[in-house]
Amino acid sequence: MRTRSSLIFALAFVLGLFGRQQNALAEDGFHPSRLRLILHGSKKLNDRITLTARLIPSPTLRGTLTPLVFGGVKVRLGPSFTLAPQAGWSFIKNEPFLSLGLAFAARPLVLGLQVDYRFPSQQGYVFATAEVPVTDWLMVGVETENWGSLLSPAWSCGGGPNLLFQLKQAKSLGVGLDVAAHIRSLEGQTQPEIFLRFHVFLP
Repeated sequence: MRTRSSLIFALAFVLGLFGRQQNALAEDGFHPSRLRLILHGSKKLNDRITLTARLIPSPTLRGTLTPLVFGGVKVRLGPSFTLAPQAGWSFIKNEPFLSLGLAFAARPLVLGLQVDYRFPSQQGYVFATAEVPVTDWLMVGVETENWGSLLSPAWSCGGGPNLLFQLKQAKSLGVGLDVAAHIRSLEGQTQPEIFLRFHVFLP
């Protein structure tokens, strides 16, 4: 975990040096398609606690490099409920942020929620999912992703159906692909978007 976490944080630092600053959130505006890469690292301490690290080089790879790096812990509070508090750094405005993730499994439904708060800019982010497993490597469901300033009601809100593919084996590199079709609303306008998220799970 130490090597994987160091790699993730080092990559975030280098990408941040080359990334350019943007106004408001890097996610602002409409995009016909969004492409995101997410690197995951983890170290299981026991049956209940796992250390976690994540790196997102940019909210959309079609934009500039503005990494977000996360570090935290995932705590299994019961057979169906997981709590994942994290802290990190956003190179979007060079500021820290706090993140809280929740996961709840009520067979066959799997629910997920992530809430971020960036300060001092007071930007918020909310991502929620509800999926049903179809096979060991495929889930189908719906999701919503929203962001904006806590000082303004003009948030960018989007959501729609998704497909989640994941190929991961113990002690080996894992990969995943999320495909989602969003209808996004921003400042009275509504447009469709295709969202692709590529996941790499470091061994």
